[in-house]
Amino acid sequence: MTAFADFDEVISYLESFTNLEKHVDKYNTRTYRIDRMSALLAHLGNPQNAYRTIHVAGSKGKGSVSALLASGLTAAGHRCGLY
Repeated sequence: MTAFADFDEVISYLESFTNLEKHVDKYNTRTYRIDRMSALLAHLGNPQNAYRTIHVAGSKGKGSVSALLASGLTAAGHRCGLY
């Protein structure tokens, strides 16, 4: 386990993994290839096709958009899972 001297070190450590906007030089189209995930899902029998899904992606607003969609779908009588 990593030892941290202060809270700023913890934040720096966490952001080194999660804040892609600050590390644009490390990521390119090759980094985000979908073929590896497609192959894994095919190997597992494509379980994602067993239910309807709305995939919300992007760098800003996913939480509020997802909450709005879940609320609207639930109000319309649909079963909805949000995580």
